[in-house]
Amino acid sequence: MAQALLAAYETVTTEFMVHSIHSHFLRAVQPEISVIYRVERVRDTRSFATRLIRAMQGDVLVFYSTASFVKSNASQESKRTLRHSAPHPQGEKPPSRPLVQSAAGQTGPDQPCDCVRVASRMNSSVSPNDKRFYHWVRARGRIAKWPLKAVEYEDGRTCNSRSLGNILEDTADVENDHHYRNHHAHAAALLYMSDNYFLATCFRAHNASRFSNPTSDHPRSSTMGRRANELNTAERTFDALASEELEDNQGASTDGGHVTMAASMDHTVYFHDVHKLRADDWMLVEMESPWAGDERGLAVSRIWSHDGTLAATCFQEGLVRLAQPPHSSRL
Repeated sequence: MAQALLAAYETVTTEFMVHSIHSHFLRAVQPEISVIYRVERVRDTRSFATRLIRAMQGDVLVFYSTASFVKSNASQESKRTLRHSAPHPQGEKPPSRPLVQSAAGQTGPDQPCDCVRVASRMNSSVSPNDKRFYHWVRARGRIAKWPLKAVEYEDGRTCNSRSLGNILEDTADVENDHHYRNHHAHAAALLYMSDNYFLATCFRAHNASRFSNPTSDHPRSSTMGRRANELNTAERTFDALASEELEDNQGASTDGGHVTMAASMDHTVYFHDVHKLRADDWMLVEMESPWAGDERGLAVSRIWSHDGTLAATCFQEGLVRLAQPPHSSRL
């Protein structure tokens, strides 16, 4: 998704910022085959631009996405407009060192983000649609403040990071000019991290097991009794995920079911105030599942920036299948 968004950003001028992206996962990607992103200009107006992005492996369409961009105009900030925002959850504070990395956050030493899980505080008597789950995320390291490539404007002006340095010397308030900021990199980083733990919200709300599932292809029992240095990377990840799952389900009913298959079908993100977003600072993610049925589940998340600003609202629908009881023989 993040790569598709960056490909779409290549086709709009710097005044345009993404405000929504809708993605559909069609086929499993083959890791040994290159992915080619094809961007189609669907619509261009003075205020909005729409792009269709297709991800191809050979002649096979594996993923497609529609991204919508809005032209940022500083003068609009003084206009009278509707404005409200969901408040930052009270009592949740950013992690302190040493960090306890989440198993689901793709957080190894060579990975691009930090993800710190907040232990679930919901008891089993809370309805699945009323449960909330939290974790903190941020891009690892610092994202460059200025774009690395030349910035192109609608009037034909261009400037690169070197000329920006000259502008900084002459313009005291350029720091407040978000046209110069590397907002597309922050948006892509947030989009990448928005998938952490997301679909799992649906079965976590039911205390269903997946990684500690004895019928799974990667049950915790396969790694128990072995030293950490004897486990490969995948086994260590699954073992950590199983530990988190058991912690989530501690004291809960054991009849929540066993997940045998979970796969994302589509993913939507609405971005808010992208020009203020810093994905390399801690962001709080709150997740819930308002509905599940017909072997599908819907997850919703809200992501707040470090300053408490609502940065994005996300939706994901996925396939979730549970183990079924064996059929009794008629003989």
